Amino acid sequence: MLCQLCTARGKNWEGDAPQCGFIDYQFSPTNWMCATLAELRDLVDEYSDAFAGDAKVMCVYDGDNKSSRVILEGVKMPRSPANGMLVEWYKNRGRTDNIHIIRQSGAIVIPTEDDVLTVIAYLRG
Repeated sequence: MLCQLCTARGKNWEGDAPQCGFIDYQFSPTNWMCATLAELRDLVDEYSDAFAGDAKVMCVYDGDNKSSRVILEGVKMPRSPANGMLVEWYKNRGRTDNIHIIRQSGAIVIPTEDDVLTVIAYLRG
């Protein structure tokens, strides 16, 4: 089953079919061109470039590898309060390698589609 944004976008290019980043609403590392994860990566990139002094997003670049932390303090998350989200990807080739939510309890969990959509709405402002 495709996520909401993949369903809405469909396949609007020639070539391979996308691999949605959410299987049964949980993140899947075998994703490619997932509309939800692409939106998250774009917002994280845009936010870190435009608001480098803002504490919402911190990015670390190691060559072509990108690792970002989104600060989520005060954001109402769907399942339980969270301090942040880690997002990692290599270049901009349509795949998100890792994504995790850091709960206020200290637990590190794999996000659901709803978690990621909440973070997207938060970054959109």
